[in-house]
Amino acid sequence: AAPATGARLASAMAALDLLRLDLLKLGSGHAGASELTAAIKRVRDLGFRVNAIDEVNRRAEGGS
Repeated sequence: AAPATGARLASAMAALDLLRLDLLKLGSGHAGASELTAAIKRVRDLGFRVNAIDEVNRRAEGGS
């Protein structure tokens, strides 16, 4: 489970870093709102996947 957790954490950090970069670009006028919207969607989708995986793992371990 630890390698999978590490991979999920790495994916989450990468998505958040992309969001941060898009926010910086937007603030400096080098990106549009559509790029920021796409980055937010990627982060949200990743969050849903992480939550789903955590739920599956919790149920597999006998938790509720």
